[in-house]
Amino acid sequence: RKAWFAIDAINKLTDNTFVILQRGGKEGGTAVITEEAEKAILFYKSASEKLEQFLIQETKLIKF
Repeated sequence: RKAWFAIDAINKLTDNTFVILQRGGKEGGTAVITEEAEKAILFYKSASEKLEQFLIQETKLIKF
């Protein structure tokens, strides 16, 4: 149930739908990510990698 609320919050934070939820019966529901979500995931991964490289380079400059 917490995951459903988290997904709903993500969808409400942007103008785009990132996850499409389909409630199910006894088999359970499904969640499908949209193309916009895939773009956001790729952006996040790229930004994380760039930040990590930046921090590695900057920490090399610290002199103790």
